[in-house]
Parts: sequence; structure tokens; C-alpha cells
Amino acid sequence: MARNAPLPALTSIRFVFAIMVVATHFAGYHPTIAAPWMGPLGNIAVSWFFILSGFILAYNFPKLSGGSDVLKFVISRFWRLFPVQAVTLLASYALFDSSRHLAQMAPSYLAASLTLTHAWSASTFAAQAFNVPAWSISHEWFFYLIFPLLIARGWVPALAITAISSVIAMGWATSIGCWNSQAAFQAAGDSYAPTCHSIAFYWPPARLWEFALGIAICAAAARFRRLPTARLIQPALVVLAVAAFYYQQEIVAVGPSGFFVRFFGLWVVNVGVGCTLILALSLPGPVADALNFRPLLFAGEISFSVYMTHMLILRYADMHHLGSELPAPVLFIIVCAVSSAVSAGIFLLIEQPSRLWLKAMFARMPGRSEARLQT
Repeated sequence: MARNAPLPALTSIRFVFAIMVVATHFAGYHPTIAAPWMGPLGNIAVSWFFILSGFILAYNFPKLSGGSDVLKFVISRFWRLFPVQAVTLLASYALFDSSRHLAQMAPSYLAASLTLTHAWSASTFAAQAFNVPAWSISHEWFFYLIFPLLIARGWVPALAITAISSVIAMGWATSIGCWNSQAAFQAAGDSYAPTCHSIAFYWPPARLWEFALGIAICAAAARFRRLPTARLIQPALVVLAVAAFYYQQEIVAVGPSGFFVRFFGLWVVNVGVGCTLILALSLPGPVADALNFRPLLFAGEISFSVYMTHMLILRYADMHHLGSELPAPVLFIIVCAVSSAVSAGIFLLIEQPSRLWLKAMFARMPGRSEARLQT
């Protein structure tokens, strides 16, 4: 199978998504000095990551031929996540007494984190136990396991799987009274047990639709790329995405009032923005050309580690009162710079070597097929 051409703009943009998550967690630790707009960025960026993940996998793996390819795919995707997860778990254990205590008193949480299943119980505490952002990689692992089914038999079974997953999530939320009122939906509840918030955000089946949208956007992008006007379409789509993001409140206000309409309306609008942006950056055009710049590409390559390490850095700095006297912009830049430096080291010393090792292992397997290990 011929390898698809790389999409460098979608690599570069990952760093922007990661910094959006950093901004939200920075605002959580520094609410009095952070800008109000930083708070919602993290949840938006995670949705965009899920869409991008579905897109990239569908682009790189349009078909998995037989059990051998599926097995290699599953192993390679687990190995894409595990080394950084292991490093951040070790760092959390070394840096924080609470992590050591949790690992010793409740080893099941550690086992779940090591197997990347820590969000599957819909417990907020379990999902975020050792490193808050790591809840989303448990979702990614779930999506990777479902992915071969989503591409196996066309769009009808894929749509059915996604719909069933969403119906189950909505049914579970209904069974605990999530739709009774705004207060019921937003109630903190028990962080050790499923709540309305944890089912909606931290239970993988409830977010599968975003990943599936990425697969659908990939199919649409293939059609757009064949158009002779693709280079003109790209900047128009980027402008549309930026405008919709900027005016998201006004767009939602056009519809009926009410908490649930507004809450899910904003979610849907921002998912639409992410789909439009990812579709645009997958096409040839001036924006993609501008993002095809080696420093930006490297920033995109280390973005996973930035996503996984920044919270540990924020937590450590807060525990030791580091930089609390600095102006917010300066402190935020320092957090981003330190996270990027640490992440560059992890990428060069751990992520890249671990991927090369797995590729070498696959190359030595008997009966090797043409299945590719995409990273």
C-alpha cells in the first residue's frame, strides 16, 4: 500500500492545541491573574485533538488487511501513548507525596493508568489520579481499539457503532437524573463515582462521536483535494473557522434559550470549528505552506509531551511557590518554555527511540506484511 503524502500543517497545529490546554490549566492555578478567555480553551482543544486523531488515523490507515495488520496497529497505537504516560507517572510519583500515597494505598489506580484504562470507569478521580491531562489518552486508547471496526465495513456500521455508543452514554446520564435540571447536571457529586460531568467528559464512549467525525472529515478532505480550486478553498475555510470561533456566543444565542441548549450548542459549534479547521489544513494552500516550517513541525512533534508534562510543572511550581510574583504573561511564557524544553528532551530521548525500537521489532517478525507503523 502506497504511503499517503504527509500533512505537515496538521502536525504544526497540534502545538497550538496543546498550548490551549496549558492556558486553561494555567488559569486554574492562577485565577486572579489569568485572562478570562483562557478558561474554556482546554476543553475545546481536547475536542479538536479527538477529531484530529480520527482524521490522521483514517488518513494513514484507510484499510487494515486482516488480523496481523489489526494486531500491529493496536500494538503500535498503545506504544504511541505508553512511553510518555510511563515517564509522567514516574515523575508524578517522584515529585508528589500524594501520588506516592495513592500508588501505595490504591494500586488499582496505578494499574489502570499503566494499562491506559483509567478513564473507562467514568470516575473523575480515577481519570485524573496521577496527572490530570492523562484522562484523554485513556479515551484515545479506547478509540484506537474501536477504530478497526469503524473502517471495516463502510460508513453505515461506523455510524451505527457511534450512535449506539452515544445512546448508551445518554441513557446512563438519564438514569442518574442528569437532564432533570441545570443543578443536577452541574452537581459535583462523588469524584470517585460516575457523575453527570464525568460521564459527559471523562467516559470514552460519550466522546467517540468526535473521533468518528475526524474519520468522516478525512473522507471529505479526499474529495476537496481533487478540486482544482483547493488552494482557494483552504483560506476561505480557515477564515470561516476563525469567524465561527470568535462569534460562537452569538451563534448559539440565535437558537432557543436554556442551559442545555447553550451548553451543548457551544460544544457543537466548537466541534464544527475544529472540523472546519482540520479540513482546511489538510488541503494545499497558503496557510498550510506557512505552517510547513521546520521549527513549527518540531513543536508539533513534541506537543504530546507538552500536553502530558505541563500540569506536573504547574503543580510543582505551585507547591513550591515558584514565579508567583511574576506578571501573568511572563509566568505563562515561562511555563510554556519549560514545558517545551522538557518535552523536547522526552521526544528525542524516549518517544523517538521507543518508536524506532518497535519498528525494528515489527521488521523482525515472520510473515511481515505491508502494514505501516505510523506515528
